[in-house]
Amino acid sequence: MKKSKIVVVDDHPIVRHGIALLLDDTDDLRVCGQAGTAKEVLPLLEKTRPDLVLLDLFLQGTIAVELIRKIRERFPNLPILVLSVQSEALFAERALQAGADGYVVKEEATAEILQAIQALLEGGVYVSKKLVDRMSFKVVTGDSRSREFVAKLSDRELQVLKLLGDGASIREAAADLALSAKTVETHCARIKRKLHLRNANELLRFAAQWQSQLSGISR
Repeated sequence: MKKSKIVVVDDHPIVRHGIALLLDDTDDLRVCGQAGTAKEVLPLLEKTRPDLVLLDLFLQGTIAVELIRKIRERFPNLPILVLSVQSEALFAERALQAGADGYVVKEEATAEILQAIQALLEGGVYVSKKLVDRMSFKVVTGDSRSREFVAKLSDRELQVLKLLGDGASIREAAADLALSAKTVETHCARIKRKLHLRNANELLRFAAQWQSQLSGISR
């Protein structure tokens, strides 16, 4: 039986190798390549020509939405299955809008991950059952700023907000995103305007609360 070729992308080697062992243990799947950084992905896909790419949404602290767009542009027919620790609908929406064909939460049972892979290989789409159950969640934090406010942020602004929520400084966020500190400050100004935050302290407080809430949702 011909096995479908899978490329696994995750910046945690233990997780990456664990997924590879899981897939290689099936009758109809085999891992043909692994990558730990966004920079490695496109060359690896060119070299291996897989039937599907399994991609962690968060690579080295950033949200891989731009990478999904690049994969979709270069390989328009390649199924992309996003695997993420986050079960918040906003991240799934961004990934799917960027061109992903499926989104599965990492804590789901092995059977669902394999089910999602099979669905994509057959030309379908798949969204984690846990995520579907939570699609009605609107409030991201406990205050009046709902999920709709955060949804107004651009992908880059969302990345900046996440890094600030993780405790990164402006300079650290700039280094992680390969941007200048001034550019990150501009993104922060736009975030404050869109979220109706008055100053940097309110922005940092909101980012921390938002990240804390996301961590609670994903558990």
